[in-house]
Amino acid sequence: MDQTTMEENAHLTLDRGSIPTEESNNLRLQHLIKKVGTEAVRVEFDKQQEQRDLLQPRTGSVSSADFDITLMMVFFRHLTPLHIGNKLPVEVDTSTAADLTRITYFRNKRAHSDSIDDKEFEEAYSIISKAIIRLGGTRFKDQCEELRHKRLDANLPPAVKGTYRQLIEVSWFNVICSS
Repeated sequence: MDQTTMEENAHLTLDRGSIPTEESNNLRLQHLIKKVGTEAVRVEFDKQQEQRDLLQPRTGSVSSADFDITLMMVFFRHLTPLHIGNKLPVEVDTSTAADLTRITYFRNKRAHSDSIDDKEFEEAYSIISKAIIRLGGTRFKDQCEELRHKRLDANLPPAVKGTYRQLIEVSWFNVICSS
């Protein structure tokens, strides 16, 4: 790896919150699905009155806030007429079922990977964000955009930030020594 490439990569790493770009991309997608996507799925889940009636206990109450995204998807699959598939739907299909399938598809795909390159990240982020906005409404647009550019280590304690910086320095030292 030449000096110019290392400097470019160092710049990318620092811009992404001291986490390598491919890992940062993966973390952003996982966070988008788990935090923002789950809230958008809850909006759709709450629209399904018949489904909610089946879930009500004899005493007390239940709320979509009590469920994670996986459980809500199970309910969609088994208690509604929506067909939630396992394959990525065609782009022109913007139905509720297709958007729920998109979120499930990328959730499963990201759960089995640690990194994702920039091109695949941009495509996936766009698909997931559009699905989230269609499911939950335009109020989710700002959340999706903010997360795309937010520093991932902005709220980490100084000791943890220092550890990241040391790992990066050791990684760059190993790259330089092996060149």
